[in-house]
Amino acid sequence: MSHFKGFVAGLSLFLVAGCADEPIPGAPGDPPGSKPWTSDDVACSDDDACGPGETCLSGVCQMQRCAEDLESRAPLGQHRYLQLDAELAVVGDQSYVDGFEGAEYLGSWDLSGLVLRDLAGGNLTGTRPHTIAAAIEGLQGVRLQGGDGDSNLELSFEPSALASGDVDADGVDELFAVGESFIAQCDVRTGSCSEATLEGAVLSDVSAADVDGDGYAEVLMLESLGDEATLYVWNVDAQKTGQEELLAWTLNKAVLSLAAGDLDGNGVAEMLLLEDGGYWGWASDKLHVFSPSSESVLSSTNVDSGSVDVTTRDDESDGIDEVHLLRDDRTVESLSFNGSTLVSYDQSELSIGTTAQRIASFDWDGDSPAGRLLEGPELISGETVPVALLVVPPTELDVSDGFGRVTLGNVESQSVAQSEMLALTAGLVVSYGADLGSIAKAKVQAQFERETVLTRSLASGFAIGQSYALQGDKNMLGGAQAGVVLSCGCFHHYSYVTEDPAGKLGPNNKPFEVLVPVGGQVGLWSLSRYNRMAEKLGTLPMIPLASRVGDVDSYANQPLTLDGQSIPSEDMLFPELPPVIVSDVGRVGWSASIRESETNSEAQNTKIGVGGSLGAFGVELQGTVSTKFGTAYALTVGEDTNFGGEVPPIVDSPKTPEDEFETSRYSFTPFVYRQHYQNAAGEDAAFYVIDYAVNQ
Repeated sequence: MSHFKGFVAGLSLFLVAGCADEPIPGAPGDPPGSKPWTSDDVACSDDDACGPGETCLSGVCQMQRCAEDLESRAPLGQHRYLQLDAELAVVGDQSYVDGFEGAEYLGSWDLSGLVLRDLAGGNLTGTRPHTIAAAIEGLQGVRLQGGDGDSNLELSFEPSALASGDVDADGVDELFAVGESFIAQCDVRTGSCSEATLEGAVLSDVSAADVDGDGYAEVLMLESLGDEATLYVWNVDAQKTGQEELLAWTLNKAVLSLAAGDLDGNGVAEMLLLEDGGYWGWASDKLHVFSPSSESVLSSTNVDSGSVDVTTRDDESDGIDEVHLLRDDRTVESLSFNGSTLVSYDQSELSIGTTAQRIASFDWDGDSPAGRLLEGPELISGETVPVALLVVPPTELDVSDGFGRVTLGNVESQSVAQSEMLALTAGLVVSYGADLGSIAKAKVQAQFERETVLTRSLASGFAIGQSYALQGDKNMLGGAQAGVVLSCGCFHHYSYVTEDPAGKLGPNNKPFEVLVPVGGQVGLWSLSRYNRMAEKLGTLPMIPLASRVGDVDSYANQPLTLDGQSIPSEDMLFPELPPVIVSDVGRVGWSASIRESETNSEAQNTKIGVGGSLGAFGVELQGTVSTKFGTAYALTVGEDTNFGGEVPPIVDSPKTPEDEFETSRYSFTPFVYRQHYQNAAGEDAAFYVIDYAVNQ
């Protein structure tokens, strides 16, 4: 048998990156929208009538949207419990599994004539109530009881201990069985198991919990030989997280059983080790709290010498697990962890026959509220929005030796991540109706917060950016030459519905929706072609530009918005940049970076509402959008974003009596600001403008 790996799932991160350095119209590698620069004909009947990176939609050439093969996982899996209302299940007289709510008897699973070695329960099938699993003496497999009655799951060995846990974060638990040196991971839905061996080990117990805070449960195994115990932590998610696959610690303790739970509510589980006190039951047993994350025993507490097993559950629905200790006199003692020791707060005697052997906790009666996936993923193309306007620096047609150049991003290196550039961020969106109820909304949001913080396979934001260098073009003389950076986000749309048969959180069968960012596109269009597209579509802002290629006099002599208004201080990205003085011997450049220049942090982020982000190419969300996850689009200027450019020299012509540099020299001051507009959804939006104020 071979060592098996956990299921690998997650986002295929698509971060657009590249460099469009000095594009020549008509040459291979032209950015979208640039072929031809001089054409404003955006009418089309098919894609062949459009340029590279464009597509024909509604008779108009537009930027391609979400054409890649994108991947994601369901953000809450197939069936995620929003709050687990677990009951206790106890093996009594070796053959009966009895369920209890506190001390109240709920029912039994009668396996009379068989000897149970262990039991576990969990969300093994994605249906309610939880499925019960039993390890039975003499059976090479596991006996199951679920919605379809009893069944067997075959193995090649006889298990001595069972546990359940969600090791791939899909919302459905896997079943784990150990016996001797064998361990099996089973998918109860398909009835399939993968087996492996831990060479040289004699495994006696197993549990599953997230002991490292990465959002995935780890498999915890116990080997107890005499007065020595070895604890193993198996990272089934090792391929996804890059962690070591197997960790181990040895303790000088005779450990009877193992359990795990988050005892302090910090999102990281601790292990509970029940130690046999020995001396034929005269000495007290001990219950140790071991933290794999700190590799230390946090506390050791004396408990009744008749203790036989331990389990955990969250009794208060507060994210903190309580400890339940089973004694051979059919008593369950409840304890809580105060950070330094376990404190006993309750004892209940159970009516389970004459003896008690094992204890577990799971949703026996199926009344826990959950979210169930209805549909998804459906690929949704976010709306195209302008990100930046790159205006070519001023040059004088008759005397300049060439044309100016403007750059956005570090065009010399592609090592800068998109999140550190001027980029569009597509963000996670959660939507639900007002009738879902405030408690249910809070629980749904808490699940997403945990997912986005702890797991690596659910993105709360997705940065889409690129570097550009745009040079003046003689074909645009007398025209308004600038490049418009366009971008859009791609989302996977998932539809969920609440399951709350007991009304613990709110109404049952109410929808909520999730849009998970999975990628995006970015493109550079000529201003004239962009404006023609915007005019035909009516959903994008028209961008006016008074300055003309080769005409220094067409630039304003002070920083103004595109419509000639004063720029509010909160929208000016760089409060003050030094002037650039044209030379007579060589090209003169300028550069400003967020990291090295004085900047206005208020202008570094621009949020666009959900309506403008999704637009006509998105999805119409029902109800309201979560305040925590509700910004589908945001333009963000990262700390490594560079703005720059250069202008050619003014060369003295030997054919004229005057010195052209003396008569035509000029200086200009670059500035970068946010240009606001109202999008098609009536929301405030903005894009960034690189422009110049000329002084002669």
